[in-house]
Amino acid sequence: MYMEKVAFHGFKLLELSEYPELKELWYDGPYSHGGPHIFANLKSLAVKKCDFLSDVIFSSNLLQVLCNLEELEVTDCASLEALIDVKGVTAKEMQMKEISQLKKLKLSRLPNLKHIWNKETHRVISFRNLLTVDVDHCKNLESLFTVSLSKDLVQLQFVNIASSGLVEIFSAEDRLEECRFDFPQLTKLRLWNLTKLKCFYPGRHILDCPSLKTLNIYHCGKLQTFSFNHSVFQQAYGMGEDEFPKALFPLKKVCTKLELMTLNRNDMKRITDYNYEESLFDKIVDLRVVTAPLLQSVTVVDERKHWKGDLNTTIQQLFNGKVIRDS
Repeated sequence: MYMEKVAFHGFKLLELSEYPELKELWYDGPYSHGGPHIFANLKSLAVKKCDFLSDVIFSSNLLQVLCNLEELEVTDCASLEALIDVKGVTAKEMQMKEISQLKKLKLSRLPNLKHIWNKETHRVISFRNLLTVDVDHCKNLESLFTVSLSKDLVQLQFVNIASSGLVEIFSAEDRLEECRFDFPQLTKLRLWNLTKLKCFYPGRHILDCPSLKTLNIYHCGKLQTFSFNHSVFQQAYGMGEDEFPKALFPLKKVCTKLELMTLNRNDMKRITDYNYEESLFDKIVDLRVVTAPLLQSVTVVDERKHWKGDLNTTIQQLFNGKVIRDS
């Protein structure tokens, strides 16, 4: 067993997959008494089909392993209920906040996952190096982040959430607070088939993503993507009383920089209802519209109706300025 621990101590990459004998090493694996964990040098960890693990992968005694990881993938672990649980961390340890090196996080097909991190995690670990978060098929996961973690996510570039049970992206924890969310490096946001998703955050908030280039939202029927009321634009970032907390972004705030955008039928109708200046969509090179089979025409600011066979062709031509006007 000692030689096995020595060997594991040098690993940089590891895949835990259907090896129950590793459970003891994982949860009780200090290299020596009081020394580093035998997996403390890992940079990349893949956990696949490991139902022999407990309901938490990273308990408080594994924080050293977590902080050194740069890539983490967890797939097909039916027993998993939480990724990180810092219960048991002492007040002294909380005063020595660790900086995680984690850059990429992927969670897939975890049917019983309820939490990624508990509400005390931000007191112990900073995830300021996190670049990408990719989550799919986690039907019991109701939120992605705690609001306390938001200030650490300044380098976040890509978020993909698909086919999961999310009701909100950031949870409110103990009570609703008015919050500001700044993600200066976020370039891609993809929300796909999230039928329960109602909002980004349930309370008053400002969401600022100045580098956002791709906004791909599909089959999120309870989520309002844009706020459209012109009078609302005079308020902070375009959120009015009647649109809290539904809308992700004010249309004018985000569209001037987007290159790829997906519109649902409600978004499309609202856009055509208002006199938006053409320059609002100048940078869009890829426009995708969710199917609207009963739609027969689109009326734009010239008050003429246009139809070129199907909705996507019509909208693409409208935004490219290629519509042939009827006489």
